Amino acid sequence: GTRLQGYYNDSGVQKDAVDKTINDYAKRLGISRDIPEFFKGEVYSKELSKRVSEQLNFAIYRLYRPAETRRNSQKFEILRDQTGKFLSLVEKANVFQTTDPLTTEDVYKMALQNLLTLAFQDSEAGKILLGDHGIRHVVKHNIFTAESIVALYKEQGIVFSPQDELLLHTIMIYHNLGYAMSPIATAIQRGENGHDTGHNVLAAQYMRQRMADPNDILHKLFTAEDLSILHNAILYHDKAPTGDEFITLPKSQEDLSDPVKHAKILASIVRIADNTHAFE
Repeated sequence: GTRLQGYYNDSGVQKDAVDKTINDYAKRLGISRDIPEFFKGEVYSKELSKRVSEQLNFAIYRLYRPAETRRNSQKFEILRDQTGKFLSLVEKANVFQTTDPLTTEDVYKMALQNLLTLAFQDSEAGKILLGDHGIRHVVKHNIFTAESIVALYKEQGIVFSPQDELLLHTIMIYHNLGYAMSPIATAIQRGENGHDTGHNVLAAQYMRQRMADPNDILHKLFTAEDLSILHNAILYHDKAPTGDEFITLPKSQEDLSDPVKHAKILASIVRIADNTHAFE
């Protein structure tokens, strides 16, 4: 409708504006986006993963100083665990990449972007009365639920690839970013009818605009097919496209080799996770 079109074209929801808002948020907390010199030019490896994790812990500490409150302590632990999981998935998925390998700088940049995006969403979620769309929803429920579904299928002999798991992890981090964007956040604060309409569209638009940049690290982490899945799963994270079943799950390992079924299965896991969270 007219409102959604207005949201979509709003200057504040375009990629550069969203990135600036997140960067300003980081600066207020004293978090630098500069890449440490000792990460530059190094190909990412298991050995360097620990140093990346240690460096990111400084940012997590500035976001949620654990000694200040119990809630801060919980969020500090959640973000630290999420970061460790992300680095582990990158390491496993990157085993299959033989050309243009990921650098430590690439991984640090993406992991820090994930952290700041999560924390920014958490900060904005605390300003509006619409359930918890912050760290606990994204990580403790959605990411955990997706991991649990993948693990259950593995027990049945249907194995998702590390790349699938990394894709699901990334989708979850960004799927609700639209709630933190100014037009929707303002509409929610005003109590307008249909205030959250389009949050999925804005999040998907943000990722699509990132994909349009050939230098974005997304292109080193994911294939073109992966990026299509990522965009569509964010766009349809709480409903299915017209004509599609809400849930499509694998019946055999072969289903994951079929590109169409594979995309629907990953999107279904996202929807299951997102629609089974009872907000506090």
